[in-house]
Amino acid sequence: MLELSSVMANVPSTKPETIPPHVHESEANEEINATPAPPEPLGRAIRSNYRLVAWTLAALSGLLLYGYDFVIVGNVTSLRAFQHDYGQLYDGRLIIPSLWFALWKAASPLGTMIGAMIGGFFSDRWGRRASVGAGSIICAVGVAGCIGSAYTGSLTSRRAVLLAAKLVQGVGIGQAASTVQTYTSEIITPRLRGPVMSMIPLLTLLGHLVGAGVIAGQSGIKTRSAYVTPMISMLAFTAPPLLSAFFMPESPVWSVKMGHMPSATRALARLHGPNADVGHHLETIRSSVTRSQRLQTRYVDCFMGPERQRTLLVMMAHISPHFWGAALLGNASYFFQVMGMPERPSLLIVVAGIVLGIVGNIGSLWTILRFGRRALVIVGFSVTMALWLAIGIANCFENTVRLW
Repeated sequence: MLELSSVMANVPSTKPETIPPHVHESEANEEINATPAPPEPLGRAIRSNYRLVAWTLAALSGLLLYGYDFVIVGNVTSLRAFQHDYGQLYDGRLIIPSLWFALWKAASPLGTMIGAMIGGFFSDRWGRRASVGAGSIICAVGVAGCIGSAYTGSLTSRRAVLLAAKLVQGVGIGQAASTVQTYTSEIITPRLRGPVMSMIPLLTLLGHLVGAGVIAGQSGIKTRSAYVTPMISMLAFTAPPLLSAFFMPESPVWSVKMGHMPSATRALARLHGPNADVGHHLETIRSSVTRSQRLQTRYVDCFMGPERQRTLLVMMAHISPHFWGAALLGNASYFFQVMGMPERPSLLIVVAGIVLGIVGNIGSLWTILRFGRRALVIVGFSVTMALWLAIGIANCFENTVRLW
């Protein structure tokens, strides 16, 4: 996991710099008052670091799996064939018991939390590549369990096996997803860090979109293959991060921490190209690692002193999607059907919502620079709150208009 010191290394100090004795005071003032150089254009930065960008995107391919799994796991319950094999009749309709529905829904995020913690220890001990590969394999085992649950004998056994498989799958996804973000933050240059990090929600939404499209394509199929096919397709999304783990260079930061200098040198040459100043990059990493080891930063330090506010802000930013109902949207198609909407329209609405989410995410790259983060958060939450309130009020009336 990222140490606090590696983040703080990029924060400018508020203490006045001491002027070296060999520098004249007038020269120092000129240097301090000099206009900072404009940032390198993004297009040029990408072209000059195309190897680095390619390896970064290869590592972030694991986030497609995270987004794809979220939609498949959430919306497979809306398929009639799944409800027939895992649900029960209630008042003449097939439904999923609320207890099992809640357990299945909680299994994936619980496993993801466990996997993220395992990934932090595993990647620090055995490396980022090994952690991504192990997470992909664990996820594949969980997917196999989901598929196998369809062929288990009794109804209770099918439900229990699916629950365990979702938990295992979540562990693998959490380990892979957390590790690729750590890996990316360690290898990317400061100029490309913002654009690359903005790819994280975009890739997740693309995984949502593909998953929703697969589920929508299975609507109307009455056989077991309607939900087994989407489960099998999840295996295809475990392949990109697994292949990336085999071929991508190890994180130079991790290699330096472990004292593997030749490995770090080779990794830097693959990341930046043979003509790069590998010695300069290696010395910068070594200085940063030495400083972090000297400070001996602990997790508890994130909640001490002035770092507490930063940590709480970061935590709020990461959990805020759950405040505005992201978890509920993952099962929107099933909830629409419970309200009386036909199967196919309920799935198409989910697809449309994800497409709008992708458009909004791309648009935020401009609106953040134009209006600022605080204004967008306040306006976005206000609109979302009003829409959720309208949905709740509409559900108080028994007519088909409330669905639209």
